[in-house]
Amino acid sequence: MLILLPLSSLIAENWANHPDTTLNISPVTIVSYKPTDLPNVSRVGLETIENRYESSVLSLLSEEVPGLFTTQRGVMGYGVSGGAAGAINIRGLGGSPTSQVLMLIDGQPQYMGLMGHPLADTYLASMAEQITVNRGPASVLYGSNALGGTININTTTPRQGIHNKAQVMYGSYNSLNTQYSNSIRKEKFHSYASLSYDRTDGHRQNSDFERLAGFLKLGYELNSNWRISSDLNLTQFEAANPGTIASPMIDNDASILRGMLNLNLGNTFRNSSGTVQAYLNFGKHFINDGYKADGGAPLTSRFNSKDHLLGLSAHQNFSLFKGNNLSAGLDLQHFGGEAWNSAAFDGSRLAGLADTSLYNLAIYLTGRQQVGDYVSIHAGLRADKNQLFGLEWVPQAGIDFNLNAETQIKVLFGKGFRNPTIRELFMFVPRNPDLQPERIFNYELALAQKLFEQKLKMELNLFYMRGDNSIQMLYQADESRMKYLNTGEIENLGLEFSANYALNRQLSFTGNYSWLHMKNPVTGSPRHKLYLAALFRQNSWSLSTGLQYINGLYTQTGNAAETQNFTLWNVRGSYQLLSWMELFLKAENLLNQSYEINKGFPMPGITVFGGFRLKF
Repeated sequence: MLILLPLSSLIAENWANHPDTTLNISPVTIVSYKPTDLPNVSRVGLETIENRYESSVLSLLSEEVPGLFTTQRGVMGYGVSGGAAGAINIRGLGGSPTSQVLMLIDGQPQYMGLMGHPLADTYLASMAEQITVNRGPASVLYGSNALGGTININTTTPRQGIHNKAQVMYGSYNSLNTQYSNSIRKEKFHSYASLSYDRTDGHRQNSDFERLAGFLKLGYELNSNWRISSDLNLTQFEAANPGTIASPMIDNDASILRGMLNLNLGNTFRNSSGTVQAYLNFGKHFINDGYKADGGAPLTSRFNSKDHLLGLSAHQNFSLFKGNNLSAGLDLQHFGGEAWNSAAFDGSRLAGLADTSLYNLAIYLTGRQQVGDYVSIHAGLRADKNQLFGLEWVPQAGIDFNLNAETQIKVLFGKGFRNPTIRELFMFVPRNPDLQPERIFNYELALAQKLFEQKLKMELNLFYMRGDNSIQMLYQADESRMKYLNTGEIENLGLEFSANYALNRQLSFTGNYSWLHMKNPVTGSPRHKLYLAALFRQNSWSLSTGLQYINGLYTQTGNAAETQNFTLWNVRGSYQLLSWMELFLKAENLLNQSYEINKGFPMPGITVFGGFRLKF
């Protein structure tokens, strides 16, 4: 089965906004990703990404994808360690920090070898052509960490010729965003390079942020069947944590370097396609935990760590006969690292905190079979072997009913799991080496409907998930400490609805709504989430607006539970001054709402940003 993710997104999004236009698609390199044709997949295309004028891909997902919410604490930058934002929750699953949702770049897992979770400040819009979100367990394809779902950033595929793009944006709180990219496709060779620099003073004292990031992709078509490519991604950022309003911090700063390197060998034949990918994700962290502004004293030590995730992934999609598609794959990972404290005055090494690495090996097989004209069934099974936790079997199955060209019903069952991270097992005070994997089972019913000559597209998903062994941090009186324990129960149910309507070539509407009921609430997952948006284009002008309503967002759980309700109104406008120059302006939180997403970290009021974009 050949998955044409970037191309299909480009076609779908252009057709939705310009239904009467003949599409001229430039040649692209087709990359075979793991199959994602499930009923709970959302895709955010290039047009949406570009029209949002965001530096981070995560900042737009909370609006565009039902059932997904990401936490924030300021105007730019998510930060790390205590008080950090950037947590990702899908249907009430995410972990603290995010270890139940797996981030990927072109199918390559993105998480820290020691901590087991991604860093939100390393995922930039300048590298993204499409973002694919699995809302629900994807462990059958990706194993641990995909218990709640996945977010896959599909990087830019160069078009024929040489193309350059530059963008400068400046706005509230002395915030600056600059981007430059170059793409080349000439005969069998293609390349894409981007460089970005961001900074802000932040809307609170001691909340400044600075980031420099670069991305490089090189590819070569060996022949009509084989291709080779390699990616390099480096991000260096400095983030300051101001602390909560009740307990402000001084010098709580982090200096982070994250990198990604991979080598891909892909193939495309008449009835088969696949990829072999070797990859390395690495990082180096230096953190000053700071001290309280009201009488605290500077710490005498600093936290240091370096980690790695080394992997080999191979999968092949093929068809045995008409109506049949199969995908077989293998994943091998070696992950870990080292952490220690160093003296503040001279940097000498003090106590060692961790020096550990583990391996994981998995194989999987998924298949889809068309039965007659109206029914197709699909199933998958993964065998996942972890060095500490042994063998985990992960099943998934579903059936699709294609009633006609406009109506489709899908039923899905799947299992998700997550192995405890090295941090949870062996690091810091709450560690517990006896932890066991988390597990959930998800049941889902989906209805997709197209109306008005397919100008209106709607999708409704109903889901129920139940699991146990969820890892929670609780106080143990007999040990006089906080401790990670497998005591949590997961029982979430909800619905998700999305729709888009292209009225004509000038005006289009999109919207989504999600309702979530959690038997055991977690922070960062709203009960109700509604987003309505409109886009109007006329000649050289473009105007878009979006209204998001959040209800029942837990910022604190337990006996002192607190929730937030708020409405955010954003507006964006652009003018094509020249064929190669676009001016734009955007304003956020125009209702000047006072609200918190991270407890104790108030979000900014009205913010305004403006700039220009060049394409040549």
